[in-house]
Amino acid sequence: MASLSREVGKVKVRNYCADGKRLGSLMNTALQLRRQLAVLTVLFVVPVLVWLLRQNGAHFLETTLLVIAVLAGSGLELITRIYSVALRLKSQIRQIQNQALLAALAKLAVVGVAIAVFFNAIVAILSVVIGYAVQFWMLRRWTARNIDSDAPRDDAMRSEIISVIRKQSPHSIYFCLQGQITVWLISIFGSADNVANIGALGRLAMVFMIVSSVSVEVILPAFSRIQSATQLRRRFFQIVFGYFAISTLLMGVIIAFPRQILSVLGSQYANLQSEGILMAASAIVTAIAGLLWTVNAARAWIVPPHILIPCTIVLQVVLVMILDLSTVRGVLLFSIYSGLPSIILSMWWAVRRMWALPVASPVSDYV
Repeated sequence: MASLSREVGKVKVRNYCADGKRLGSLMNTALQLRRQLAVLTVLFVVPVLVWLLRQNGAHFLETTLLVIAVLAGSGLELITRIYSVALRLKSQIRQIQNQALLAALAKLAVVGVAIAVFFNAIVAILSVVIGYAVQFWMLRRWTARNIDSDAPRDDAMRSEIISVIRKQSPHSIYFCLQGQITVWLISIFGSADNVANIGALGRLAMVFMIVSSVSVEVILPAFSRIQSATQLRRRFFQIVFGYFAISTLLMGVIIAFPRQILSVLGSQYANLQSEGILMAASAIVTAIAGLLWTVNAARAWIVPPHILIPCTIVLQVVLVMILDLSTVRGVLLFSIYSGLPSIILSMWWAVRRMWALPVASPVSDYV
């Protein structure tokens, strides 16, 4: 749901992001659709969440409070994601940074006080809810000044948003499951120590997430507003190859100083040098696949799910048969190879869509 809410703002808003009234119309249309999708999601998520909590020993009151906290946090997150699309498209970088900083400080303050007094799962989730509440409050103040909140909803916009969601939803559901596959595999075929090693090495991926965050917050909003087909193609390759160059540089640092970098994770992980390099390679593959997907989504270029998902699953079935998934190395190789179909197909789909655009005509007429 959070992924789909982020996508709804990328449909038409790039064509008139300077028009506060039309931007407000799109936001109101997206928010109405968000409410309808949220009802369907709650009907599925709440029973599953209640079952999982009860299976793990949560009593009735604790289960009720956790469900309410999760629903409150999810609702606030969905709303802030929709509003933040307009913020990014208007390149309000300082406002984005201020919101992220204050939300993080609010969560830190709640956790800091709770650790000294009383801390459990409910308090942890409430800290996230408070962070989103701060962000929502700031977004509402900004939108009240810059967007016409009374603008009428638009049926044409609604139809196009639904079209994007239909293309995107199979991918969103698939990647929610796919994102945990390495942990699942090592927990099934490996040992508890290997699960711990995968979790520790996964912290290396945080470095690449910083670069991805900059791309999402700063570069992609400008990319989504481009109207010239020639400029669109040039910017696409600049973003992709620039990100690849930075990732390669970071990878080189990890290859050159593996022991020093792994020692930051703890002395017990210093001997996992080859696995650390593989984890960095896996993080790069995942980050590049995510970047390509996000760049394409900024133009509503969605790779057909009936192509990407079967190709990935078939490859993974083959990998399960030929790799030793009881080892950290085997699981990391599985992760690296599994990301390649997404990179190849996303690149192919973007090139296909870009070269179908007439150079002399505005991009917005053909996207």
